[in-house]
Amino acid sequence: MGKRKEGYILITIFLVAFIIRLGYLLFIFGLENVPDADSYQYNEYATNLIIKNVYVDNNNNYSFRSPGYPFFLAGTYSIFGHSYPVVKIIQLILSALTCIIIYSIAREMCNEKVAMFSGFFSCIYYGLFEMPSHILSETLFTFLLCISILFFLKIGKKKNYKIYASVFLALATLTRPITLIFPFFVFVWLLLKYKLDIAIKNFITIIFVFGITILPWTIRNYSVHHKFVPVNIQSGFDFWASNNSESKGQWNPSNLNYEKYKNFSEFERDKQYFREGLKFLKSQSPLQNIKLLSLKIGSFLYPFLPGYDLTYGFILPFWLIGMVLIVKKENYQYIFLFFVVLLFFIITIIFYGSPRFRSPMSPFVIIFGAVGINYVYQKIKSLMHRILFFSFWLLVNCLIFRFFEPIRLILRTIRS
Repeated sequence: MGKRKEGYILITIFLVAFIIRLGYLLFIFGLENVPDADSYQYNEYATNLIIKNVYVDNNNNYSFRSPGYPFFLAGTYSIFGHSYPVVKIIQLILSALTCIIIYSIAREMCNEKVAMFSGFFSCIYYGLFEMPSHILSETLFTFLLCISILFFLKIGKKKNYKIYASVFLALATLTRPITLIFPFFVFVWLLLKYKLDIAIKNFITIIFVFGITILPWTIRNYSVHHKFVPVNIQSGFDFWASNNSESKGQWNPSNLNYEKYKNFSEFERDKQYFREGLKFLKSQSPLQNIKLLSLKIGSFLYPFLPGYDLTYGFILPFWLIGMVLIVKKENYQYIFLFFVVLLFFIITIIFYGSPRFRSPMSPFVIIFGAVGINYVYQKIKSLMHRILFFSFWLLVNCLIFRFFEPIRLILRTIRS
């Protein structure tokens, strides 16, 4: 494909993605609508950064939230004033750019058809076009993570790419710390891709740049807490809320007595929360823990928000087909994306499942789904049979979308 033609494709993807996101924000969600409780805490950190020049929320938690998104908000507020609509418009742009990056990742790994489908489907994929309307960290995190993944996939083309990949991975980690353990997966991938000495040399550079980028915030945390805190202090809180008698695979702190640790320091309090969650898991039988694990994964993959996510439901089986194909092919580029998806499942198993937290994984669901669709398309030789097959599957999803309530009630009954 010529550079000019590809340039037109990228511009078209961006414009389609931006228009869809803007339309959803203006006519469905609302510019001033802020329905998420987490948004207000992010806003507290950002506002206190500007007014007090201190990173703290209104309850004197100095490190509960990772700093990336509050700093993004603070920067936006400093330039444009305190405006949720401006934040949302900037996030729309980041999300539309993410669609271009998704196309580029798929183009790096696959053929033009898979890349085209990935790029344009990401424009209409609900989990991606809906999220920028929220004052939440997922849009920024997804953008940074996708840039990092693209540079990792290009790592053999230019020496500087591994530095760029490491910096963006660190920035993503400072936004949502779930990628703090991802360098381990990078190392395994390098061992598969290169000879041992080359893999080790590359990894030393990657982990050094990754660590140096995060280090200033880690030093700040040590100066506040006098403890080693790489990014934030939240894991214990979420771990207990995810692993208790009422959680059922989701985040549910309704029956937890956080008050008994209110006099502890922020660091020690979170440590006790983690012990409480661990104590609960130890009190459960292996069968009960297996059930909890299955509920977490089920909640993570759950297609009702509460309405049926038609775009996710449509691509779901093809995503699974694509994942199986990738493992069979033993292609190192594909394996790297497999590790990205695996990371999200590991975090879900440790903590809890939520469709919201599936959003940053959506780019890779789409790419694997495109691989699966391309495979099925090639297997069905007749054009008429192809049209009938994909039309039938689309019709099934439209019917579920139309009559989702009985199905959702059945699934909720099974979960309870």
